[in-house]
Amino acid sequence: MLPPWLWVGTPLKLFLWLGNRLLTWTGVFLLWRRFRARRSVWVWLTLFNMVSLSMLGGLFFWLHHRK
Repeated sequence: MLPPWLWVGTPLKLFLWLGNRLLTWTGVFLLWRRFRARRSVWVWLTLFNMVSLSMLGGLFFWLHHRK
């Protein structure tokens, strides 16, 4: 179960989440196009996505504690 502060419940969080996903998917697509011939590209794309989501979770946590 996710903690309540991690849910997208405000317009600011929705905007941040949508922006994060758009930038992450664009970055992953560009990296995939450039390095798709390499076998390790999927590991790097997964790490890129995990770091992006972790940073978004950290931002949501900071916003929760800033109140």
